[in-house]
Amino acid sequence: MLIISSKKDIWENHSYSKKDSFLDFDLDSELAQDDTAFAKITKKSFKKRVKGKRILLLIHGYNPDFLDVLASYSTLHQNMQQYFAKETPAYDEVIGYTWHAGGDEFNYSESKKFAALASDRLRNILNKTLAEANAIDAMTHSLGSRVLLRALALDKTGTVGKKSKQPKIRHHFCLAASVSNTCFDKGKQLRAATQQAKATWVFYSKNDASLQSDALLAKSNIPLGLTGPLGKTKDFPKRTAAIDSSNVVFTHGAYKRSPVFYAFWESVLMKDVDVRGHRFELEPRKH
Repeated sequence: MLIISSKKDIWENHSYSKKDSFLDFDLDSELAQDDTAFAKITKKSFKKRVKGKRILLLIHGYNPDFLDVLASYSTLHQNMQQYFAKETPAYDEVIGYTWHAGGDEFNYSESKKFAALASDRLRNILNKTLAEANAIDAMTHSLGSRVLLRALALDKTGTVGKKSKQPKIRHHFCLAASVSNTCFDKGKQLRAATQQAKATWVFYSKNDASLQSDALLAKSNIPLGLTGPLGKTKDFPKRTAAIDSSNVVFTHGAYKRSPVFYAFWESVLMKDVDVRGHRFELEPRKH
């Protein structure tokens, strides 16, 4: 698995680097015990490796230990292999983006600033480093959703970008998003991000206790990952769907372990479900 890091020290969560670093990790190693199972690669070789490929880009949330990030990515990678059929048009390369997401104590205002810095770096990665990929799907979790949405919503001048020849992202699988549930309302800045993806799939769970904290709920800032987009379906941005996962997701990080989630994901890749359905509901599998 490939990793792009914007952190000064990939193992420490304290500051940003001047330049991004590129790493190739062995996901088959004992990640929880081995932090040496990687090789540094050049930006040039990285770009050559992703050229013409179908890419899955993973973006983590607030302040995880990097070994935890790798373990999480490994779980996702293994479950894709387990749950996807051989004929499913999945991915040639999986890339994880890691960013400085905050200190030991959660501060939502500060974390939004860190996410803004990361989105500026990510915008450059999408426009340049990954420019020659054949297709890019992105899977974001929690505060990582803010990183991608802001990167897509704003152009290089820091204003809402309305003139784009083609979407930068094919599918954005937006999990447990730590952004306001009104962020896609008409007139809101992040609504423009949905114009830069062919499809935005918003997964939410009313049982996600991590998104019910006082810090996130302050000033009526109800998270998108808790309720999904507000308003009527007809007011949704084009190519955006909301997936109520409350019946199968009971913890903040449970999506990557849910067979039902993988089944829905696979149906999207197989074009068995259309984003224009707008609202869906995940149901537990019957035994």
